[in-house]
Amino acid sequence: MNATCQEVYLNGVSALEAAGVENAGADALHLLLSTFGFSNTEWLLKRGEPADTAAVGRYCAAVRSRAEGTPLQYILRTQPFLGYDYQVGEGVLIPRPETETLAQLCIERTRSERYRTVFDLCAGSGCIGLSIARYCPQTSVYLFEKYDPALYYLYKNIGEDVRGRVHVIAADILCGMPLSLPVPQLIVSNPPYIPSAELSGLQEEVRREPATALDGGADGMDFYRIIAREWFPRLAPGGVCLLECGEGQARTAAETLFNAHRTQIIKDTFGVDRFLRIQR
Repeated sequence: MNATCQEVYLNGVSALEAAGVENAGADALHLLLSTFGFSNTEWLLKRGEPADTAAVGRYCAAVRSRAEGTPLQYILRTQPFLGYDYQVGEGVLIPRPETETLAQLCIERTRSERYRTVFDLCAGSGCIGLSIARYCPQTSVYLFEKYDPALYYLYKNIGEDVRGRVHVIAADILCGMPLSLPVPQLIVSNPPYIPSAELSGLQEEVRREPATALDGGADGMDFYRIIAREWFPRLAPGGVCLLECGEGQARTAAETLFNAHRTQIIKDTFGVDRFLRIQR
């Protein structure tokens, strides 16, 4: 007789625990629901039943991949963000919960000021810019991304609900802002900000994400410098730039790059100085 779904799940938990995976139980359950095609309710009803052999094979392969350090989101091929599921995979940064706060700040500002044009720099999966477009239907959003693997997922995440109001610009923001585009009223970016020398010390699963989405140069500040020099001056008068920063970077950027402008440092849910809002 085949093992039950519960037994298969517990074997997965054991394998992930042996590999040192944090939250082994939760990850094993996510993988099981995905590979078996179960809803939470179906799992509760069917966990005592014999497991489908083909599904067991898919589940074991997924558990092995997770045990080897592949991020859970890359295996599931999706990550929720502000009420929507975004497709992700190798070559694109996985959206983080703290970045939801950045997107919410943008949405609030865009709604209150009735902004019509928003730029999302280093857009990656598109989670920030597409969230703004979804919650601000009067707004056109331009998403700038350089790398083909990230562009692949960005295009996949553009749904019919925002089509026609979002514009993907395949460009390197380090080369400055194209002259042919409209003047933005809000610029947002979660740029690469980890100092180059620190990349090798990141958790293994974080190192599976593209270095191009993590590496901010020798001090982690390369992208903030180019935004301050080339992009911020092109904002419409009264416009706002909102940036996500690494620990300690928001204050440094405020004091050294945007010191002549009105700036506000905003903490994330953990009390870390995480976001920088600069008024033009």
